[in-house]
Amino acid sequence: MKQLMGLGTLSGVLGLLATASAAEFAVVANGNNPNDIHFFDSADPENPSPAVGAVAGTFVRGIDLTDRLTGYYVSMASTDGSPTGFFRLENGASTLVRDVPFTATAIGGLTFNQDETAMYAALNPPDGITALFRIELDGTFTGIAPIIVAGSGSADIAGIAMDPDTGRLYGLDNRTNSLIEIDTETGAASRIGTGLGIFAIGAGELDFALDGSGLYMATGIGKIFSVDVTTGLASPLLGTLPFGTGAFAAVPEPTTALLVCVGLLSLCRRQRTACSAAR
Repeated sequence: MKQLMGLGTLSGVLGLLATASAAEFAVVANGNNPNDIHFFDSADPENPSPAVGAVAGTFVRGIDLTDRLTGYYVSMASTDGSPTGFFRLENGASTLVRDVPFTATAIGGLTFNQDETAMYAALNPPDGITALFRIELDGTFTGIAPIIVAGSGSADIAGIAMDPDTGRLYGLDNRTNSLIEIDTETGAASRIGTGLGIFAIGAGELDFALDGSGLYMATGIGKIFSVDVTTGLASPLLGTLPFGTGAFAAVPEPTTALLVCVGLLSLCRRQRTACSAAR
């Protein structure tokens, strides 16, 4: 009986840990110079954390993380002299890795590839046609191709995200107000469904939640939705952040929570061994 209670307790605690970290995101808030970083839960966007850090600049339009305040972001050309380029964020501190090798007229998001060895970005070069770029972590930019949507032409990308499970790259196309899937080798894209079903006002980024709950979208005015990658439809409004958004990214599981899980599993094994010995 004690063994069963121990397992039940373990299951309950693990469930609470999963719930506590479910669909947590970091968001770059527009407004201050430099822009602040906040955390929020998709179940309660109206109540984000206080500022937990800041990025170097006011025009961040793509970010992805490997830890709570560690990852990379891109800041586009500015009008106020704020820093621009491809930045490393490490424990909240920003370091310029490399300038964007041209004057980007727009940046439509940033995402890691599936194994987190490089990144993809949607950038508007001076010719104004949104193209897919690969960015090595040393800051080397390689242009792949313009992003062309079958049946509608060049895309106007507001956010991109790679599914960490399947390796498929998705984007939000403002021109068709649709979710699209993008070929990472050719830039060719296909529209998913007939549209989002809502008007996404200047989306501030896409990313996949790391709890497996799917793809989420933030609009430029802070409205949060989930998006079905099969139908392309957005969910009803999940909530609205109290500020505009430039970029957002899923927050990886806290290391401390993982250590707690390991400790609980170890305790469970010891309980099972003790029960066996008592018999």
